[in-house]
Amino acid sequence: MTTTTNPVSEFFNQDVIEDPYPTYEKLRSQGPVAYVDSLDAYMVTGHAECMTAMRNHDVFRQWDGSELNAINPDVAEELAEMFGVDAETAQKGGLRGIASTSGFGLMVDTLVTANPPEHTRYRHVTNQAWSAKRTAVDAEPRIREVTNFLVDDFAGSGKVEFMSSFAAPMPSLVISEILGLPKEDWTKFKEWSDVGLTLLGGNLERDQVRAAVTAMMNLTAYLGAAIETRRSESTDDALSALLRAKDRDGVGLEQQELLSIALHLLGAGHETTINAMGNMMWLILRDAEVRDAILADRSLIPNAVNESLRLEAPVQFLFRQTSEASTLGGTEVPGDAKVCLIFAAANRDPAVFPDPDRFDLHRENSRHHVSFGFGIHRCIGEPLSIKELELAVDTLLTRLPDLQLHPDQSFDHNPHPFLRRFKELQLTYGSSVAS
Repeated sequence: MTTTTNPVSEFFNQDVIEDPYPTYEKLRSQGPVAYVDSLDAYMVTGHAECMTAMRNHDVFRQWDGSELNAINPDVAEELAEMFGVDAETAQKGGLRGIASTSGFGLMVDTLVTANPPEHTRYRHVTNQAWSAKRTAVDAEPRIREVTNFLVDDFAGSGKVEFMSSFAAPMPSLVISEILGLPKEDWTKFKEWSDVGLTLLGGNLERDQVRAAVTAMMNLTAYLGAAIETRRSESTDDALSALLRAKDRDGVGLEQQELLSIALHLLGAGHETTINAMGNMMWLILRDAEVRDAILADRSLIPNAVNESLRLEAPVQFLFRQTSEASTLGGTEVPGDAKVCLIFAAANRDPAVFPDPDRFDLHRENSRHHVSFGFGIHRCIGEPLSIKELELAVDTLLTRLPDLQLHPDQSFDHNPHPFLRRFKELQLTYGSSVAS
């Protein structure tokens, strides 16, 4: 049946995007697993239930949420026109339908949406190129260098728009070096990523389609060229390591697999960290006592990072689909059911986190948040993201100890249903800046 409206855009409208937590609590009031008829999906708000689903990956299978992100007819017509397919194919399958008929090679399931045994193979190969040592240990000097370089650029002005001047370039510059991409190219792939990722949100209008698809194609072509260069000029970077890596049978990755994983690593390496960076600084700076406590005791920084990830998950939810009937949180979930794991709600489950809406620097179990997922699909970029967030707080508060939120701003978020990011974040500080 043709879908004429997008249920995601109805359920996650802009008012909900700005403050989704009352909506999550309404769902929680129906139980830790609530069926939403308009979405034909089971929404999981309980921490224990999210953990159960993530542990039980044989039943709760990875899924990209494409049916929830059903496109409207105007968008389908635009996609059909772009790729020379019929509108029905575009309507039913969106980009996945197009990928199967037009060679639009962006939709190979690898790290994020693949399931075992394919996922096991991809994770084994990727771990050879993307280790915690490469991304969080060896990269630490470069992360410190980048954070100080960025602060140097605005330190004398007394004010800064944090998202564009620090939150976006910091992880983008770091991931450029880890992947072996020219650091001067970060603005290009950052723009392509920002525009292209709107394809995941399900809220596109017809006049946004071409820009989004073109951005993803440009990003894919850019990474494809970088991979091809390394076939003849291998270097000591993550892309070269990925190209050399083999699975347990001694087989390397094909080009489309390489591209898919490279796109995932790029996202894991900068996209969610940008979101988390803005969320974290907003939480720390909205209360001067929190900022001053961190200044007085830097050992609180790891907990501040985890508490910010708990309270403001940079990825609010992701999707699963059941392979068979199961019971979750006392709810009977049938086979082939659509399931949405709401990480942001699980992180505020009062059964696990007392006084869950409070930012608590001394919360003993902050690290038990599920913002990076759990189990075999836990985010591969977690060690790098944590290190970047910790060093960012340390550098910013060391050099700008009176950093504060500018009071005259709206704190609006990007119109994306599950990637939570401030459009901008205006900060001010005094003239005394440490070098």
